[in-house]
Amino acid sequence: MDGKSEYPGGQYPMQPQMQPMGMYPAAAQQPPYSQYPQQQGYESEMAQQLVTTQPAVPLHTTVVVSNSSNAADRAMMLSVMNIIFCFPLFGVIALVFVILAKDHFNNGREQEGLNMVRIANIINLVGVILVTLVIIIVIAVLVSA
Repeated sequence: MDGKSEYPGGQYPMQPQMQPMGMYPAAAQQPPYSQYPQQQGYESEMAQQLVTTQPAVPLHTTVVVSNSSNAADRAMMLSVMNIIFCFPLFGVIALVFVILAKDHFNNGREQEGLNMVRIANIINLVGVILVTLVIIIVIAVLVSA
């Protein structure tokens, strides 16, 4: 724009006057909600379908925790400790057996899972015993030298 108004005299055209509050039609003149025409079609069908009954909500929830999965968690922790502090090879092999055990537990084969946990614990125990023997032998060789 060049700074000049588009309207002659630089003023806007007359705006329509707003009616004062008392001039609006009274609420009594509007038809009540029930007099509006009923909508037909999809929306009224959806309204009919939405009226359904819900089953009763249980008042409490029972959670069953299997000791078997706790055994798998303990074996996994022992396997990780075996990887960090003992022979990593034994720890990794035991960890594989623990993962297999957790898979068996998740699929409902608890006895097979317990067997895998037992194997993982044996492998972890062998790893700890071997590290202990190696440490004892190294100390004995260093003291005798």
